[in-house]
Amino acid sequence: MGLTKKEKLYSASVGFVLGAIYVVVGILESTNSTASIGVLFIPFYGAFGAVLSLAAYYAIKTNWLTRIALVLVSAVLGFGFYEKSENLKSASDANTPASYLADLAQAKMLFGREEVLEAIAQNPNVTPELLLILSKKEFTSVRMKVAENPAAPAELLNQIAQQGFNHDLHSALARNPKLPSNIIDKLLTATAQDFPGHTEFKLYQTFVWGPLARHANLTDAQFTKLTQFENPEYFLIYGIIESGRASCELLKTYRDGDNGALKNNAASKMSEQGCEK
Repeated sequence: MGLTKKEKLYSASVGFVLGAIYVVVGILESTNSTASIGVLFIPFYGAFGAVLSLAAYYAIKTNWLTRIALVLVSAVLGFGFYEKSENLKSASDANTPASYLADLAQAKMLFGREEVLEAIAQNPNVTPELLLILSKKEFTSVRMKVAENPAAPAELLNQIAQQGFNHDLHSALARNPKLPSNIIDKLLTATAQDFPGHTEFKLYQTFVWGPLARHANLTDAQFTKLTQFENPEYFLIYGIIESGRASCELLKTYRDGDNGALKNNAASKMSEQGCEK
């Protein structure tokens, strides 16, 4: 039995709305600072929900075997999403014991394994031993969460630093408030020749060196090195200006530069530091 145009429209609309609600609820429940980017997935999940809704409505009007298959598929999907939600809650809960986190990291999951591992890597009860295990997972995002965890031992951070000049992993290191100075030295040895193209080198300057310019463990010698790179990117200069370490003379060079935004930032910092105009 076919569906009328009105039935198709109504069932697809219901599915789209449910898909959109799923994304919005996920964003509201997430503790990730970039969760709002998930809004971009509303069309995708909405379309997926619309197709499922159409299939479900069509199945209801057909034979009983199709209905049974639909129930089974729905049950599996429902269980998978419920399991993901519960696992995320446990992985994010500061009261979850380390032993359970270790078991959860090894557990089989239908959905959301990457997100659950990210949450485990950020949990205050995660052990150095478990962080080491997580650092070897296939997900870059999980390894990044390990790299920025203040509880990660220096040996593990050093291992991550040695895995090539990757701006994703090294930007996570730069965000770690307990990053040792000797590892900062390693990150400052990058040159344009270490990257497949100039764009990648620019990204490294932006996401690694920019934050490092304001790192509490940065030595004066390391700061000076950051100020001496040729053709520095915008956010590297911004990090230097906002670091509170830049001399009046250095700030003046940025104030007199060509970039309007940086000129204003440098002028404001000169005023804060009482530099002569």
